[in-house]
Amino acid sequence: MVMCVVKGCDSKSKVYSTIMFHRIPTKNKKRKNQWLAALNIDLKTPVESIKKWRVCSEHFGPDDYLENMDRVTRTTVQRLKDTAIPTIFRVQTGPSVSSPMAVSVTLLF
Repeated sequence: MVMCVVKGCDSKSKVYSTIMFHRIPTKNKKRKNQWLAALNIDLKTPVESIKKWRVCSEHFGPDDYLENMDRVTRTTVQRLKDTAIPTIFRVQTGPSVSSPMAVSVTLLF
């Protein structure tokens, strides 16, 4: 099962889910460091660990994607742009996540 590495995010891979999971870029050091900084992950984290992690589509905006038509299936396919960096994070505040008093805030960086 694939899970999102973002702290506080409970997205998991599910059958028939529209949520996509993206690998943290590791080949381009500058881009990798931008992602790690945005995710509040230590920049010295070994690449072997980073390669196992995924970030779900909930942390990207619509402008972070390119839409292409698949010629075989004739369906629209979304692909994350090379310039995309995760910028949408929900911070849970209040007594607990399951509490009706919990508040979800979206932070945009």
